[in-house]
Amino acid sequence: MTLNSQTNSSINPWVLCLMASFFYGFQYILRLLPNVIRADLINLYGIDAAAFGTFNAVYYLGYALFHIPAGVLIDRIGVKSVMTLSILGCGLGISAPLISPSWELALLGRFILGAASSPAILGLFKIIQSHFPATRFSSVLGVSVTIGLSGGLFGNRPVGILKELIGWEYVTWVFIITSLLLSALFVILMPKANHTVSVASQSTFKSLRQLLSNKHVWAVALLSGLMIGPLEGFADAWGVPFFETVYHLDTATAQTLPSVIFFGFCFGAPLLGYLGEKIQRPYTIMILCALVMAITYVFILSATFQNTLWLYGAMILIGLLCAFQVFMIFINTRVVASHLVSISSSFTNMVMMSFGTIFHAAIGSSITYCWDGTTLNEHPIYSTTAYTIGLSIIPLGLLIAGLGFLWIKPKNESKLFDN
Repeated sequence: MTLNSQTNSSINPWVLCLMASFFYGFQYILRLLPNVIRADLINLYGIDAAAFGTFNAVYYLGYALFHIPAGVLIDRIGVKSVMTLSILGCGLGISAPLISPSWELALLGRFILGAASSPAILGLFKIIQSHFPATRFSSVLGVSVTIGLSGGLFGNRPVGILKELIGWEYVTWVFIITSLLLSALFVILMPKANHTVSVASQSTFKSLRQLLSNKHVWAVALLSGLMIGPLEGFADAWGVPFFETVYHLDTATAQTLPSVIFFGFCFGAPLLGYLGEKIQRPYTIMILCALVMAITYVFILSATFQNTLWLYGAMILIGLLCAFQVFMIFINTRVVASHLVSISSSFTNMVMMSFGTIFHAAIGSSITYCWDGTTLNEHPIYSTTAYTIGLSIIPLGLLIAGLGFLWIKPKNESKLFDN
C-alpha cells in the first residue's frame, strides 16, 4: 500500500512505525517523571496531594485539548513537521522547574508537555492506517505500542536510580538534550509530506460534526476512559506512594511495581491484538479486561497481597489487560465511514486520555480530604485509609465500564472484521 497523504517514499513502513514508537516511549518517560521526583516537586513548590494531582491532571488537559488540532495538522502538513515540533515542545515543557520556582509556570509547562505529547500516538495511528490493511490495525498497533511502552518501563525505577546518582535537575537536562537529538533524527529520517490534502481534511469540521452525532462512538470512547485509571491514575503518579504507605515497601520496590504494569502492557498489546483477530470478539475482550482489572484492584487496595511476588503478578496482569486500548480504536474506526477513520481515532483517544484529568484530580482531592492532619517537616503525610479511599475510584470506573460495554455489545461482533 502507498502512504496516501504523507509520502511516496520507499522507506519500510516498519521503520516509520519504529520512529513513531520511539517518540511515544520518550513522551511516556516524561509523563511519568513527576512520579519519580514527587518529593522534589513537593519541596520545591510546597504543595499537597491535591495540588500534585492537579499538576498531573493538567498534563491530560493539554493532551486532550490538542488532540483534534494535532490530528488535523498531521493531515494538513504531515507527520514529519508535526512530530518534530512536538518533540521540541516536550523538551520545553519539562524545563519549567529549571527556569523558575513559580507554581504557575510549572503548571504551564506541564500543560505544554501534554499538548506536545498528543501527536506521538496520532502519528503512529496515521502511519499504520496509511501503510497497512484496516483489518491488521489492532495487531500492528499492538506491536508498535509494545515498543513505545518501553518508555513506561524505564520511566520509574531506572529514572529513579539516575535521579539518585545525579539529582533531578540534571535528569531534566538529560531529557531536554534527548528531545533535541530526537527531533533532529526526525528531521533527517522521516520522509516529507507530499502536501496533497484530501477532501476529508478540507472539511474537518463537517467530518467532526458527523462523528459527534454517532452515539456508539461516544459510548466506546467514554467507557474506555473509565478503564484508563490503572495507567493514568495508578501507574502515572499514585502507585509509588500507595505501595510505600499501604504495603510499607522500600522506595526501590515501590518505584518498580508500577513500571511492571507497562511490562505487562508490552506483552498484552500484541497478544490481545492477535487474539482479537483470531476470535473476532473485541467487545467481549473489553468486558473481560474491565471486570478482571476491577477485581484485581479490589484485592490490591484491601492489602490482600502480602507477598511481593503476588503484587508483581497482579501488576503484570493489569498491564496485560490495559492493552484493551487497541480494541477501542479498532472499534471506533470500523463503525464509521471511511473518510471519518482518521478523525475517529483521534477523537476516541482524546476522550479516553481526558479522563486522566478526572482521575488525577479526583484521587488527589480525595486523598487530601481524608488527610488526618499528620505532617513531617511541614509536609502532609497521608494514611493508608486516605490512599485506599482515593484510589477506589479506579475499580469503580472499571466496573461501570464493563457493564457499559456489556450493554452496547452487538450480537455479531465479527462484522467489524468484514472488509
